[in-house]
Amino acid sequence: MIIVWGERLCGRVNQVDNQVHIATKFFHVQYIPLLPLNSYIVINHTQVDGQFEGVPIPLSWKSVLAAYLRTILLIGSGAFLVRAFLMFNGEEQNATQLLALFNLMIGGLLAFSIWVSYQLMKANEKDSQYLFQELRSVGYHL
Repeated sequence: MIIVWGERLCGRVNQVDNQVHIATKFFHVQYIPLLPLNSYIVINHTQVDGQFEGVPIPLSWKSVLAAYLRTILLIGSGAFLVRAFLMFNGEEQNATQLLALFNLMIGGLLAFSIWVSYQLMKANEKDSQYLFQELRSVGYHL
């Protein structure tokens, strides 16, 4: 079994159009964020092979919470969808079609919630001004 571990950005929040966002670098195992390390204002489209352009900021608890929440939603969605698939194929004993549909609906709802979390975590006017002010303070002009 191969175990993947290291550092990666998770918890994208305060997205401003298609320019910048806040993300937190986590220590991860199997791509599951475990320990938040640093938060950054990340300039979009600069992430290549784990490298990115950005400015370090104090730890963003909003970003940390978003990373953990999305991970839980992803794992839960996968579990419900796999269970629904197994029920529909008759591989699980005592499974009814209604229970399989229920699992499919819950899995789909959790997957939809991940998308909703990205839509709700867009930056408001105050947050946008803060992000661009921080970038200008270190020489970035977008």
